[in-house]
Amino acid sequence: MDSTDLQQRLAEAEATFEALRNQEVDAVVGAKQIMLLRLGEVERKLRESEQRFRVLVESTAQATWDADAHGNVVEESSSWLEYTGQAPGDSLGMGWLQAVHPDDRQLVEAQWQAAIGREASFECEFRLDRHDGTSSWTHLRAAPLRSTGGHVTKWVAMNVDITKKKEFEHSLQFAREQAEAATRSRGEFLANMSHEIRTPMTAILGYADILGEHLQEPDNIQCVDTIRRNGHFLLEVINDILDLSKIDAGRMSIESERVATAELVHDVLSLMQIRAQQKKLPLLVEYEGRVPATLDIDPVRLRQILLNLLSNAIKFTDTGYVQLTVRYIDTPPRVQFDVIDSGIGVAEQDIQTLFEPFTQAEASATRSVGGTGLGLTICRRLANALRGDIAVRSKPGEGSVFTLTVNADGHGELVTVSPLDRESSDPPTANDDIRLEGHILVVDDRRDILFLADRFLSEAGAEIATANDGADAIAEVAAQQRAGRPFDLVVMDMQMPNMDGYEATRHLRSSGFDRPIVALTANAMKGDRDRCLQAGCVDFVTKPLNKDVFIRTVARHLGRQG
Repeated sequence: MDSTDLQQRLAEAEATFEALRNQEVDAVVGAKQIMLLRLGEVERKLRESEQRFRVLVESTAQATWDADAHGNVVEESSSWLEYTGQAPGDSLGMGWLQAVHPDDRQLVEAQWQAAIGREASFECEFRLDRHDGTSSWTHLRAAPLRSTGGHVTKWVAMNVDITKKKEFEHSLQFAREQAEAATRSRGEFLANMSHEIRTPMTAILGYADILGEHLQEPDNIQCVDTIRRNGHFLLEVINDILDLSKIDAGRMSIESERVATAELVHDVLSLMQIRAQQKKLPLLVEYEGRVPATLDIDPVRLRQILLNLLSNAIKFTDTGYVQLTVRYIDTPPRVQFDVIDSGIGVAEQDIQTLFEPFTQAEASATRSVGGTGLGLTICRRLANALRGDIAVRSKPGEGSVFTLTVNADGHGELVTVSPLDRESSDPPTANDDIRLEGHILVVDDRRDILFLADRFLSEAGAEIATANDGADAIAEVAAQQRAGRPFDLVVMDMQMPNMDGYEATRHLRSSGFDRPIVALTANAMKGDRDRCLQAGCVDFVTKPLNKDVFIRTVARHLGRQG
């Protein structure tokens, strides 16, 4: 290759290289221009995002500020200054705390310093003093911002006015306190009503029993029976009202214990047999298939429901029969009690209102039997408390079927029960067979009650002394101990003037009196028994005095029942 060709190729190579270099420069310049354009777009979007954020914050928060890593405010928003009335710069450092209500300032400062030390988000509700001299509630939330290494670089705080929320909470609290006060007042009223009615009813029914023992003429005996019957009816009305009030107040206690199913059914039938016989109605029981030998349930409440349902069935049945049918259903495990009668029945439009308080079926059909209309309401609510329910099927003139189902989780083995298996082989001992041997003090501020208790216990053989209030009882116990004739048992009325039975019982126990003290009270509200036992009593008898129950209770604690 000659020199001319070589130079020509070198020139071509230089031209190609120059072209490539120019293209590379153009590409770099273009890339830089594109990068600058994109950076500008990012910056623009960042500015827009920041503006949107500030608009959002200012529209949702009453005030904002920024603080350094140590919690000192370095920037305050105009909304903070406007909201609190602080001058520019007043809130810097820890100056913002001066806007906090004086009663809240110390707590807020302590919590703020604790959050800074933990480097954790901070939230607090407190009162801020406003520029117009008023105070309002605010919710402050401060969040730490961190570097890529995880260190806190600054804090961003936002305040939101929650005054309306606090006012609403306070109104709810006030309403709750008012409701609780009303509930307490109602409970106290019902307790007083129970006491004021049951105490005179003790005298009425007790004296009716005494009078009945001395009468021979049928007309006079019938008059005394009328007094007894209406007195007991009045007590049933009182019990219904008290039960409903306890359920409504959520104070109806539900216990659970293992009970024999057939034995409980037998007890219920035994109690209702007399009422059925008075109306010449057969009271039947049938067990369909095998049933649980035992149930874990509240026997008192189950018995109460069954007694009420059977009582209603007898009440509204004049001819035919009343039957209790018991069956077991395994999925889910439950026991079903059907109370069946051939009575007047219930119209379809009345069935839905049967379980409403103070509601009865059509008045002309029920006027003759009376009642408060609370019984079925109480039964359904008790059934619900036993994790069950009550349903009814009925037609006018064809009778009714009330179906009670109760939960049977944890029941005993399934057994076949014959109604005859529960015939009583051990009839209760009559009052005349009980002999009391002991020295007994009866304490009550009512002369009538003292007379009845004295008579009941004296006729059973006890030696009786009486006292009119707690202070007299303490003095009498001390006097008899000094005389060497201590009382074997004290019957203590719990509601008396001067010194009540609770205080007197506690005093006797603290002074060393260790003999039985039986509480006597007209109260029938939840907790009465526990309160008496906590004071030092060993048992509990309610007014009006049931002669049989009263004597048996005293005899049990004397340990000398004949």
